Amino acid sequence: RAEVFHAAVGIGHYRIDLHPSSGGDTGATEFYLTYRHQLHLGKLLERDLSFGPVKEVAFTAGFDLNTKNTTFAPRKRLLVAGPTLKFNVPNNGFFDLSLLVGKEWNHCGLGSCTDHEHGFDNQLILSAAWGLPFQAGPVPLKFQGFINYNTEKGKDYAGVKTEAETLMRTSLMVDVGQMAAGRKNTLLVGVGYEMWLNKFGNHATAAGVTKPGINTYAPTLQMEWHF
Repeated sequence: RAEVFHAAVGIGHYRIDLHPSSGGDTGATEFYLTYRHQLHLGKLLERDLSFGPVKEVAFTAGFDLNTKNTTFAPRKRLLVAGPTLKFNVPNNGFFDLSLLVGKEWNHCGLGSCTDHEHGFDNQLILSAAWGLPFQAGPVPLKFQGFINYNTEKGKDYAGVKTEAETLMRTSLMVDVGQMAAGRKNTLLVGVGYEMWLNKFGNHATAAGVTKPGINTYAPTLQMEWHF
C-alpha cells in the first residue's frame, strides 16, 4: 500500500533580506514552507489510468506556511487540493501538471489595512513542476523548476481587487556530488531564473495606480544539499 502515496515534497527557505525588520534597522527574517503530497489513483484503484504520454493520475493536496518579521508581518496560510497528471519522462525524471483549488488566509500589520486577518476568495492554481536529468558529455545535469498561474482571489486587506499571479522558478544544476565522489543527487550547484508577475496578486492601488515592485525578473545562483 505504500506505493499508493508519493513521497512528500517539502520546500522551505529561511533567509534574511534587505527589508527592515519591525522595530529595527536590521534585515527582516523570513521562513517559508511548502508541502505537497500525492495519492496515486491508479495504484489505489488497482487500474491502469495511463493514456498517451500520461503514466498516472494523482490527487495532490498540501499547504504553504509563511512568516516574516516586517511591519507588514505576513502570516500566510494556504491550503490546496486537486488532480495531477504525471507524465512519462526518461532517466527517472518527472513532469507533473496540476489543477488545484486554493484557499488563503493572511495577516496585515499596516495601519492602512482595513482587514488585518484576511481570508481571500477561493482561487484556481494551474501548476507545472519538472525535474529532467540529462548528460552533457561527462557532466551530469538536471533542468528543474516550476511555474504556477494563480487566478485572482477577490479583494485584499484594503478592499482592492487582486489580479492573476504568475510565478516561475527554474534552474540548471550540475551534480557535483556525482562528479566528485560518485554520490548522485547529494550536492548540486547551478544557475537559475525567477519571474514573478503581480506578486501576491497585487497590481494597483484603490486609485488605480500600478504598485511598485510587483514584478520580479531575477537571475539566481543555487545550491542543493540532500542528506
